[in-house]
Amino acid sequence: MRQTTLILVIALAVVIIGGGLYLWLNKTTVTLPWAKTTNTATTTNTAVTNATINTAPKTITLPTEVKGDTTVTGKLTVGAVEVTINSQQKQASADNVNADKGQTFLLVYFDAIEPANVLTVDRGLRDVKLTAGQTTYPLLSLKVASTYVKGDRGFMKFAVPEKAANLQLQLGSGATLQTVKLP
Repeated sequence: MRQTTLILVIALAVVIIGGGLYLWLNKTTVTLPWAKTTNTATTTNTAVTNATINTAPKTITLPTEVKGDTTVTGKLTVGAVEVTINSQQKQASADNVNADKGQTFLLVYFDAIEPANVLTVDRGLRDVKLTAGQTTYPLLSLKVASTYVKGDRGFMKFAVPEKAANLQLQLGSGATLQTVKLP
């Protein structure tokens, strides 16, 4: 065998033996690409005590009472809850949205509801309509206020023509129809 071939064989043997020795000494930290991997997870259960204290939210008071500029007198019954309509207001814009040309937003305000009844009233008032004779205007948005905020009121928002007259809120139908006349 020639001397260059002998040097190459010895160098190759040293690399192979050195690599094998390295793998043997580091076998716990080296992951071979062909080795089957298994996921092991250690779970330690410790007792945790969660103390949940249910407290009523603090009642806050608004700096100015929310209400419309025109007084309205009327009541609608939603389930077993009586909703007192107290005022209304026409506005050219509401919630950063301008009414269409020839239209105005009509906000009909009602008293705050006890917190336990807010969901019932919210569901029930979603079916309310505003009528002017044979014309019906659908509810655009609804806010039900809770008594946790003093001075707050809920409202129903409708889009109506600027000259709309003889407006009535209607809830229900047939024998259960309830109406509140708006000025």
